[in-house]
Amino acid sequence: MNRQIAKLEAGSRAPDAVQPEYHVLRRSLCLGLAALPLLWAGGCAGLAASGGGETRHVFGLSDIQPDPGPSVDWQLVVAEPSLPAVLDRPRIALQRADGQFAYFADAVWSDRLGALVRLIVMQSLGNSGRITGLADDTLTLRADYQLRMSIRSFQAHYRQAGQPPEALVVIAVQLVRLPERQAIAASRFQAQRVAERDSMAAIAAALDSAFGEVQQQIVHWTLVNAEADHSRR
Repeated sequence: MNRQIAKLEAGSRAPDAVQPEYHVLRRSLCLGLAALPLLWAGGCAGLAASGGGETRHVFGLSDIQPDPGPSVDWQLVVAEPSLPAVLDRPRIALQRADGQFAYFADAVWSDRLGALVRLIVMQSLGNSGRITGLADDTLTLRADYQLRMSIRSFQAHYRQAGQPPEALVVIAVQLVRLPERQAIAASRFQAQRVAERDSMAAIAAALDSAFGEVQQQIVHWTLVNAEADHSRR
């Protein structure tokens, strides 16, 4: 395993996030490079290098197609999620049975995880066709609400040696009314998927599938709670 993963310092764990706390899915994983043979060791999937050079496989995440509905009269901005430093990078994280975190060798997300999650959630919200005013919070949109997310887990968890890992995605959400900056709703969504095999492509697909289920819940929750609050104003 030592040759297959880049370790963190021994005994390190992901800190807890402090902020509060879909099945239509398109498994359109973006592979940046052609697959190389896989090297199996110590119960963890790793990618074999070819010809001594470093080749990285780049994986994306899939947006969803929510159920259609009537257009809304409010506008929404989406903040970049907060998340532990151990996850906020392009490297794809794994967690061993002893709780220690490490990373898969030669496999990365197409962006930092926090930026990638915000982009895909925004695309999924836009796919609903219901929100005309939708942007990230770096733009000067005069929004009525802000969606905040806190990524608690987004890793492959090896619970038993020699078995494929379980993909675990946990995201807490908070809806904030603007300009008062008053939190009006909060929740927490999670999903698990066991990878079909201990290979990098299967593990990335399991993470994407779990994220798709969580997205479905986030999009529905956001639309319902923002519309309910706006109708009372």
